[in-house]
Amino acid sequence: MTKSFVDTNIFIYSLFPVDPKKHAACLALFEKAQRGDESLWTTEWVISELVWLLGRMKKSTTEIKDIIENTISTKGLEVRNLHIIQEALRIWSGKVEFIDAMNIAMCVDEEVTRGYTYDKEFDTVPRFTRLVP
Repeated sequence: MTKSFVDTNIFIYSLFPVDPKKHAACLALFEKAQRGDESLWTTEWVISELVWLLGRMKKSTTEIKDIIENTISTKGLEVRNLHIIQEALRIWSGKVEFIDAMNIAMCVDEEVTRGYTYDKEFDTVPRFTRLVP
């Protein structure tokens, strides 16, 4: 079965019924994937954009984590670099922004344990040493 890419807006329409017709169509797409009738694929960039959009919607970190964990565990959906997203969700907190958590998770994956940044939030992350030039 050929994989089909899923963009951020498909996740948004499936989560929020702002357009009832698109909401129903997106839910039906994910139901097809769960039945094995469709093979869906997305990227860590889409998930990062989804986190950003949910934050703009004033969702709490806890709510966003729950939504993302449910999304990435959808049967029939393959997520590129899933292990990095899962590590970023563990790192992410009120002190560390999600994109920074993604970068740190990628560093950990590549066995990079230190990096140059002026962002002091990196100091709160175990296994990573912040350096300044």
